Amino acid sequence: MRLAEIPCAREILYFSAAEVPLTREGMEFRLRALSEQARRALQSAAQHAQVAWSFRTARGDVTSEVLAAATGVDLLALGAALAKARSPEERAPVGLL
Repeated sequence: MRLAEIPCAREILYFSAAEVPLTREGMEFRLRALSEQARRALQSAAQHAQVAWSFRTARGDVTSEVLAAATGVDLLALGAALAKARSPEERAPVGLL
């Protein structure tokens, strides 16, 4: 997020290679959209498997937030967003604790 606060920061769009200003608002909007997409995917999978689930997003230092989230839970799934995942295997979390 701090990168977006630098006036010269730019984003190069994937499909058009167009250069656009990188803004905090734009980054936050995309992160909220990715968070909602992940929440819906987890909800769907959990309902299909008939298991209890919860989803939480956090802001802050990654290491501190992951360690805090891992306290008192049986499973913690961490993942990376893919721009265009084509199959369920490509959308799977990249790490499990």
